[in-house]
Amino acid sequence: MDLKSVGQILDAHGIKGELKVKLFSQETDWHQDFLKAYIEDQEYIIEHLKPNKTFWILKLKGVVDRNHAETFKGKPLQALSELFTTSEDEEPYLSELLHFSVMLNGQKVGEITSFQETQAHYLLVIKNQNGFFEIPYVDAFIENIDRPRRLIHMCFPEDLLAPEFKI
Repeated sequence: MDLKSVGQILDAHGIKGELKVKLFSQETDWHQDFLKAYIEDQEYIIEHLKPNKTFWILKLKGVVDRNHAETFKGKPLQALSELFTTSEDEEPYLSELLHFSVMLNGQKVGEITSFQETQAHYLLVIKNQNGFFEIPYVDAFIENIDRPRRLIHMCFPEDLLAPEFKI
């Protein structure tokens, strides 16, 4: 079974076993097909998943009170990866870009290890031999995404990089 992290459980919500969840994807149309969730390799049936102002509310079958819900705090929320597969002509889900190499001016600057969300856009967290750095994931910086070779070619200003990350 191939699982993808789709979010993180922030905390319990209310007294009936609901959970506050932060979803990683900007696109959330997939949530209608999200029928089973996985937390630490345990499968749960989803009773409902609905948006709130800054998070989502998730109700899992069998989680009936706040005390039980609180045991999930901080844990990753996973789903079957088949929910997050797009075709070449579609905008990829962020999770599909995990572990892609980032190329700048034809040279590899690192590998995408995770994502951070800001109010304006997502950031790609990139790791190389010098550590971690973040680059805004915005259309203006993306030249192309080569899925078969797991590369994302970008054209961001080099001054976004700290001196130790210069190519």
